[in-house]
Amino acid sequence: MERAIADFDKAIQLDPRLALAYANRGLIRLLEGKTVEAEKDFAQCVNLDASLKLFVEERIRDVKRQLASKQ
Repeated sequence: MERAIADFDKAIQLDPRLALAYANRGLIRLLEGKTVEAEKDFAQCVNLDASLKLFVEERIRDVKRQLASKQ
């Protein structure tokens, strides 16, 4: 997961308006239990592209279900 975070960090560095990079980095952070950082990424994603709000909400639900099934 560290490699994925680093890749998304680089993508964001190259193009700070790349909304999906924030969404995907947020999902990884959510999987890692870093909810505060994840929420910031999700907010930035939606701020950059409001049309992704439903996509982000659905992915968050998917990740939370996945985490719950592992317990």
